[in-house]
Amino acid sequence: MAKLSRTHHQLAKAEKKLRKYSKNQKQFQIQFVRQQRKNGKFKTIAYVGRGEKSNRYTGHGLIHRAVNLKTRVVGDKPSITKCLDSLKPKALIGKGFKRSAQLINATAHTALHTAEGTALGAETVTLKTTQAVERNVRYKLKQKYRQEAIDDYHRGTIETLGITKDAVVGTRRHFKQKKQFKLEKARYKVKKAEYKLFKGGQYKPKLAKSRKELKEVRLKFKKRKKSFKRFRKYRKSADKFTKKVNRGIYKKRRKQYRIEAKKFKTLSKKLKKEKKFQAKALKKQWRIADLSRPAPIILKPASYTGKRLSASGWQKVVNSDEDNDFLSAVESVKRHGVDLSLIHI
Repeated sequence: MAKLSRTHHQLAKAEKKLRKYSKNQKQFQIQFVRQQRKNGKFKTIAYVGRGEKSNRYTGHGLIHRAVNLKTRVVGDKPSITKCLDSLKPKALIGKGFKRSAQLINATAHTALHTAEGTALGAETVTLKTTQAVERNVRYKLKQKYRQEAIDDYHRGTIETLGITKDAVVGTRRHFKQKKQFKLEKARYKVKKAEYKLFKGGQYKPKLAKSRKELKEVRLKFKKRKKSFKRFRKYRKSADKFTKKVNRGIYKKRRKQYRIEAKKFKTLSKKLKKEKKFQAKALKKQWRIADLSRPAPIILKPASYTGKRLSASGWQKVVNSDEDNDFLSAVESVKRHGVDLSLIHI
């Protein structure tokens, strides 16, 4: 019991840490909950709290952000459709009014969804076009500056800016990965504590109980089987009716034993499968946490510089190959006696 209580404490501690690190994965939401009062009537109450983020409408545009606000309202939120569906008029006029209102509501919903989808699609196209134009402008400016950078000072400036950009992006990624690692580590601790509780509180006691009950049922059936065998040994003196009755009783008891044995075996198999599944999930979570572990930030500058140098070296190799190809082409032209002044490059 001491071990189980300690594991319960570890689970509570791990869940607390998980809540701490998973706060950034949640957003503020308005949750509507329908509750019944003491007098039997129902009332809808709104609560403000944190909930899981929805990636339904992803985008940086104003329309995307405005539409994304409706994902923050969850639960039994008030609805005109539900209100109309709950109406149960008895008169013909009331039924006609309900049907008309439902048709108008459905038409309005269709028109609203169509307008919303059209607006989101148009904004997505606009954002993509703008980003493509911005990328093109940046690329052209960068190429122009690189072409005009004829001295070492300008080239050094370009390389410094590139390394600075890599350092800023890499540092941001490092801290983001560090946060993710803490979250995955907290999840692993929760799974580990849950696995311990399952083994100590459910798997071992239930499995032992199932085996014990199966053993008792087996022993009981063996005793009955022995008595039937003894009867079969001395059945020559028994009449046909007694033989038939004993055979029927034995078959019934054998069937009952098989059903009970199958039930206990199925329970044991189910427990073993559950244990195997939880062990596999725990191992996978440990692997995820291990893979999300960030390298020390002190090694990042060396990583950035190494990548820059390798990219620069690759560029030089490509350029030198192109120069060699060009020189070999010129020499080949000269060998064939062609005047180079006639060639326009």
